[in-house]
Amino acid sequence: MSNLLFDDQPLVILPQLALAIGLNESIVVQQLHYWLKKSENVHDGLREKINAWVDDASEELVLEALKIAVENGAKRWVYVETILRDWMEKGYRHRG
Repeated sequence: MSNLLFDDQPLVILPQLALAIGLNESIVVQQLHYWLKKSENVHDGLREKINAWVDDASEELVLEALKIAVENGAKRWVYVETILRDWMEKGYRHRG
């Protein structure tokens, strides 16, 4: 039996980061950090995919797509790529 209220994995948010940049943004940053630095399940190609999207679109768009993915509970990078492909087809290069 778990000591947690629910048997789900807890979401770790740094309070200082959430205060500085906002709750949703801190969730995105934390998830990205996990994917890139902590997860043993992330294949080597993910880092290259993220960097390629930053080069092709912009860091701002990649972070915005990650934010949308997190808000919608997405667990796979392909969700983020689908958002980014759609935006690129529409000619978006920057947020706004």
